[in-house]
Amino acid sequence: MTPLEAAAAHYRAARLARDQARDELRAEVRIALAAGMSEVEAHQIAGVTRMTIRAWRQDQSPAPRPPKAAGAPSAKPGGVR
Repeated sequence: MTPLEAAAAHYRAARLARDQARDELRAEVRIALAAGMSEVEAHQIAGVTRMTIRAWRQDQSPAPRPPKAAGAPSAKPGGVR
C-alpha cells in the first residue's frame, strides 16, 4: 500500500466515523426534543445552530448517506476531489 493509498483509506474511515457520529447526535437530539428539551438548550449542548436543530426535528427519516464508491467521479469541475 502506497502512502497515498494509506492516506485515502484513513480519510475514508474518518469521514465514515464523522457521519456516524453526526447521525447518532441527530438521533439523541430528537429524543431530547421529544422529551421536552427546548431548541435553545439542544443547540447549545449539541454545538449546532438552531436552524440545524429545526431541520433535524422536521426530518424524521434516519437518512444516512450511502458511502461514496471508491473511484467514483467527483462533483467538482475537472474531477478534482
